[in-house]
Amino acid sequence: MYWILNGRSIGLSTRQNELIELSLTHKFAGFDIDINEFHSQATESGIEYAMRFISSAPVKLGAFELPVRWQGEVANYKIDLSNLDAVCQTAIAIGAKTCYSTVLPYSDQLPYHENFDLARERLAEIGSVLENHGIRLGINFLAASHHREGHGEPFITKAEELSTLVKTVGSSSIGLCLDTWNWYVGGGTLEQLKGIDVNNIVMVRIADVPADAELSKVTDKQRLVPRESSVVPVADIIKHLDEQGFSGAIVPFFHPSQFSSRNKDAVVRGIREAIDRLFGKGLVAEEAIEEQEPAEEEVVAAT
Repeated sequence: MYWILNGRSIGLSTRQNELIELSLTHKFAGFDIDINEFHSQATESGIEYAMRFISSAPVKLGAFELPVRWQGEVANYKIDLSNLDAVCQTAIAIGAKTCYSTVLPYSDQLPYHENFDLARERLAEIGSVLENHGIRLGINFLAASHHREGHGEPFITKAEELSTLVKTVGSSSIGLCLDTWNWYVGGGTLEQLKGIDVNNIVMVRIADVPADAELSKVTDKQRLVPRESSVVPVADIIKHLDEQGFSGAIVPFFHPSQFSSRNKDAVVRGIREAIDRLFGKGLVAEEAIEEQEPAEEEVVAAT
């Protein structure tokens, strides 16, 4: 397992060179990427130009968001699917082997069972393309009720429903993006996780909920930095994954409002210190960096 930095989740809009510096300084193995930026640069100026910052840095690229609108209109889906092969070629060239996508927690057009069948069919098609390139997709969901306010039929709002969808797709290229916050808010337990093969978990995101939170009303703004007294059993989840041989990325994924400053170095330093206190310093897998094969003002956590 290894720690990956996601700048957007902690309110940092940074350039590649800054993310590299922050990752190295604070002992993150690497960072999540914007594949559209890399692919655009590679298409216009060549892959070497797109890799000019990462090619010489000892960092591991994290995940990118799947650039396919698979839950929308069929025309948009077909366009994105036809472009996916080229994007995957860029991803593999730069060393990015995982991506993620989030299931919309509602449907304004289809009843649940029809939406489920559509999701299964499209994800299976996407999985076939990804498999050709050795890329894996982690599926996430949105458990908080505010995401589906003003919309129609609820869809995949529980941990068990997400597990069922991923299992039904039946693709070795598709697994879970295990978000501890959504998992807990969506009724998931550690015991349920113990029944899932770690090979079906593509990546992990961690966050805690407030001790006094009413889960039916909790919002993403309450994605907290885990502490020793965490409500979500984050430490136990990570311990279990470690014992089962999980070798993927773990991403601190909080809400930007949890930090009172925009000093980038201080924000990341605070995150690093918090996870070291909870998990210890030994969790950072330095070998994850070494094994990568290259292709050509102070912050205070809100309480």
